[in-house]
Amino acid sequence: KTKRQALSGVSMTVISSDFKKFILRFVKDMGLDSELVAFLPLKGDGSVRCFWRVTLAHGGPDFIAMANSPAIKGARQENLAYLMIGNHLYGKGVPVPVIYRHDLERGWFIMEDMGETSLQDLILDGQDPRSIYGRVLDQLFRLQIEGVSGFDPVWCCQTPRYDRTVMRRYEADYFRE
Repeated sequence: KTKRQALSGVSMTVISSDFKKFILRFVKDMGLDSELVAFLPLKGDGSVRCFWRVTLAHGGPDFIAMANSPAIKGARQENLAYLMIGNHLYGKGVPVPVIYRHDLERGWFIMEDMGETSLQDLILDGQDPRSIYGRVLDQLFRLQIEGVSGFDPVWCCQTPRYDRTVMRRYEADYFRE
């Protein structure tokens, strides 16, 4: 069994009725029509977090909804880190999704949909990789320089210091597992 299967007897693409109500309340609060809303599960990235693209049939922006149950070990701290670091980076002008609404008690987030195109898609589409990766490096540089200003390490979920051990254990070795 995968970690995902072990955590739930139901498909992780199933969206709970309470989470749906949370999302639909947000849509209504935005002054948008919540009658015909589609919830498209997005492919996972290896974590237990679940993502959906929320599409409105009568137009308007799409949103991304994320669920990361705080009942799962470490998720409560991870959710707080997601919120605090995401808001911090957005405030610094780093291109990360705006978090529109959250419920930390339930591990629910609604955020900006930044589109479906990946870096790989751009390269496979024939765009010049040097130009694309140059822009990516500019943003990484911006993140490193501006992101540190006002950053509070207490927001981090794994450790207050990002060092070689953390990089290996939680980043590089993560893919091997």
